[in-house]
Amino acid sequence: MPPRTLCARLTLTLLLILLPVLGGGGFFWFRGEIRHLQSAFDTALLALAYQAGGLIADLPQRESSSAVCDPLRPLSRRLSSHAGIAIFSTAGELLCSVGELAPQINFIDKARAATVLGGRNHFQTHDDSENMLRSLALPVFRQGRVSRILLISNSYLDRQVRVRQQAWSVAGSLLAGCLLVIILTRFLVRRQLQPLELLAARIPTLSRAQAEGEETGIDGAPQEIIALQGAVEDLVSGLSADLGRARQFTAEASHELRTPLTILRGETEVALRWAQDPEEIRKALVSNLEEIDRMSRLIEDLSLLSKSEVGEMPLRFEPLDLRELLEELCQQMQILGEQKGVAVNFEGSNRKIQIQGDPLRLRQLFLNLLSNAIKYTPVEGHVLLKIRLLDAWVEVRVVDSGIGIDPQHQAQIFDRFYRVDKHGNSSVGGSGLGLSIARLVAESHGGSIRVCSTPGQGSEFVVILPFGPQVEGR
Repeated sequence: MPPRTLCARLTLTLLLILLPVLGGGGFFWFRGEIRHLQSAFDTALLALAYQAGGLIADLPQRESSSAVCDPLRPLSRRLSSHAGIAIFSTAGELLCSVGELAPQINFIDKARAATVLGGRNHFQTHDDSENMLRSLALPVFRQGRVSRILLISNSYLDRQVRVRQQAWSVAGSLLAGCLLVIILTRFLVRRQLQPLELLAARIPTLSRAQAEGEETGIDGAPQEIIALQGAVEDLVSGLSADLGRARQFTAEASHELRTPLTILRGETEVALRWAQDPEEIRKALVSNLEEIDRMSRLIEDLSLLSKSEVGEMPLRFEPLDLRELLEELCQQMQILGEQKGVAVNFEGSNRKIQIQGDPLRLRQLFLNLLSNAIKYTPVEGHVLLKIRLLDAWVEVRVVDSGIGIDPQHQAQIFDRFYRVDKHGNSSVGGSGLGLSIARLVAESHGGSIRVCSTPGQGSEFVVILPFGPQVEGR
């Protein structure tokens, strides 16, 4: 099971990197040290053999065995135990020896003898349970011919043991160094990850700290942690804003639904208790039907906004003449304007302006803008609907001579349930969702909507839509 903390995982990763590096380095060092030891040992053994060969090279071949080995006795004292010097005839017969020759090197086999008689030196390692010997057989020349075979051996065990001891010492040092590096690495990694732990600890209180204007930065944090902290702060800020909007949306939706329900209940109770004739009951039912229609429109608007948030807003794109749609809508709204004494006019060329869009949603967009303009325009005022082409865009303006909107409210009027004067607004109805839906429809068609207004002089809503074919669902 892998470690659960990031610090432990980084430390384990470093350990997995260090172990092959240090282990491989130690292995190759040990192999190199063995080879170096063997080379130095062979060089010393060869020098001693040349010295011994020089002592017996001039002795006549018929010289007695003891006379041949006598000059070699001082040299044998320089050898370790279980080692010595031996002289063989060219036939492989032992003539004499000094020192302590091991049984396995007290003779020369035919293959080795052939190599030496050919004028070449021959090294060989002899390993048993008690000792490790290294021997050298070389020819002794007299008058240009091989007269004898010299065999010299020495113990290789002491040097081998010393190398192994050095290897264990080096391995222990490497292990200690590795442990020290791991400890230091773990300490440094924990220190570098400490800002991340501080960030994790601050996340639950980050929203409150931002609201109170407290400093949320982490001193000494690396750039990556600072970038992560910025992303987390933006996320927390966005979530807080979304949560606040959701709470406000729920509260406003509950309020908007509670009002018609209260009216329905009150009028129904009055009709049940006090109505004496069918006309009074009919008036109560008509009023109830109006409130039911109001709730139905509100629920439909809420459903549309909720679907848009999850990308399921129902749109059916098709070719349509926007000028014709707006002219027809303007003629219908003129009837509403006449009832209030407000003139509603249309201005635009007779040119056909064809776009790709959802006729029902675009009709809903401009119906909201025109109905709002008529609601907030006093008697003898006017509302003007204008359309014109701007290169690859279509611009639609809804201009009224109404009460206008204060600058501090203009940035928020497209928010859900936002109304500039809720108490004043209640007399003309509305739930505060119309402009939110208008912006949603405009943006879902790849366009935009904005407002320009001066209090007491009127408002102008500008809708920009792309001219020509559009990708469905944009």
